[in-house]
Amino acid sequence: MTKIIKNIVKALNISIEATRTGFAIREESIWYLIYMFIKIRIISEIKG
Repeated sequence: MTKIIKNIVKALNISIEATRTGFAIREESIWYLIYMFIKIRIISEIKG
C-alpha cells in the first residue's frame, strides 16, 4: 500500500515539475493521467 502512495507522490512531483518547467501539458490531462495511473495500480493491487 505504501508503494502505491509513493508512486502517487512521484507522479504528482513529476507533473508539478512538468508544469513548472512549462512542458505546456494542460493541467487536466496531467490529472487525468494520474487518475488513470492510480486506477490501474489499485486494480492490479486488488487482482494481485
